[in-house]
Amino acid sequence: MDSEFPRARQPKGSLGLIAEEVAEIRQILMTRVSQLESFIQEAEDSAATEAQRIEEIRKSFEATVAALESKIEEKEEALQKENSALRDMEGNLTGRIFDLESRVKEKEQLLAARDAELAQLQSKIDALRLPSQNLITLREEDAVSVRKAAEQEVVATRVDSQENETGNDNEHLAEEVRRLKAERREKDVLLEAREMEVKMIKQSMDKRIRELESIVKRQAREGEKKSRLVSFIGTIEKRN
Repeated sequence: MDSEFPRARQPKGSLGLIAEEVAEIRQILMTRVSQLESFIQEAEDSAATEAQRIEEIRKSFEATVAALESKIEEKEEALQKENSALRDMEGNLTGRIFDLESRVKEKEQLLAARDAELAQLQSKIDALRLPSQNLITLREEDAVSVRKAAEQEVVATRVDSQENETGNDNEHLAEEVRRLKAERREKDVLLEAREMEVKMIKQSMDKRIRELESIVKRQAREGEKKSRLVSFIGTIEKRN
């Protein structure tokens, strides 16, 4: 009988130990659960902070993209205005160049006509000089004949009269030649000035075209940057 009581009490002692172990395990589990809850709360807070930061970044990118789009639209409008102004300027310059070329052609035609007139005048001068030389030759050949001395004197008198008239004509023609040459030099100077003006206009057009090409290339680079930003924002939104 006595030996049975300890056996009966032994389970009671084992249950106490088990209860203590269960209590310890429960305490450990509660501590772990509390730690896990703390970790979860920190993770949630961190996730909320990260989400808020991502949202701020997204809004910042949207604002940046909107500003870039506005700036690009302004640049495109300015470029369109510049292109329109360039087309107008090209039309005006083309008209001016055509007018200048027409005037140059007219001047060239006038110069050609003047050259023809000079050639004709020179031919007349040469023709007027030939009779005097022929008469002088005839006078030298007839000087040996006494019989024709009187006739030679008459011829000499006529030659003197003709030479005087020829001299007056030659002087008039020489004056006309000098005047025409002076006009030709003046026309040459005007032509050179016109050619220089046309050259300067063409250089100005080439410079403006190069500037516009540079603006177009810069706009293309900015458009490429914009596309990259939009793609980056799209990637971020997909991740969210």
